[in-house]
Amino acid sequence: MSIERSKEIKLLLNVAAIAIILTSGLTLTFGLYYYPPEDIKSVVKSSFGKYLGTMQAGGTMTITFTPEEILTTNVLGIKITMKNTVFSVGLIVFILSGRPSGAPPPSMEYIYLYFDLKNASSSDIETVEISFRVSRNWITQNGVDEATIKMVRFYENSWISLSTQLVNEDDAYLYFKTESSQLSLFAIVGETKPTLPTVDWTQIFAISMVGIIVVGLAVYYLRKRAGLSIIAA
Repeated sequence: MSIERSKEIKLLLNVAAIAIILTSGLTLTFGLYYYPPEDIKSVVKSSFGKYLGTMQAGGTMTITFTPEEILTTNVLGIKITMKNTVFSVGLIVFILSGRPSGAPPPSMEYIYLYFDLKNASSSDIETVEISFRVSRNWITQNGVDEATIKMVRFYENSWISLSTQLVNEDDAYLYFKTESSQLSLFAIVGETKPTLPTVDWTQIFAISMVGIIVVGLAVYYLRKRAGLSIIAA
């Protein structure tokens, strides 16, 4: 087999491998293919991985997201503090197109994300701090109360509200941080503002006018009656 033919076959195999990755939800992380968990596989929109290397017990690693990653996740970065030392760790991030079928709707959803650490387990993690942002356009278009925006984590078939703080804001976004004890399925959510009853000012005006007329007629009747009484006397 000629060298040119070998290169052509290798190229075709690489193209085929990329096609499989794009269609199956596989993520290529530091040279290894990583499948998404079965319960989110059908809603994986895109994904990426970050190689973290060795994470020391008691140490905190800050993971900063690139502008492209922030654009797709609305997450600015993650800080992970470890209980145990682990090696060759990779952070896997799946951006979901919607709510997984096994999870109930939490409230008004902004985005669903799934985070996982490769070569580390939940028992290795002490705390996780996630910094994220929410678009003002989304808040306005959906009538969301800013005070209710938070991150929630799916755990044992229910959504757990995480302590969430507003840390900054600008003309386009509100910026928050939240803490969790584990990495798994997350959602950024908010509650819609209560709808105030619509006031029909035309009806109110009509009722007011009727009231004025009734009162006027009553006053007129009483005065007229009083005048007749004086004459009779």
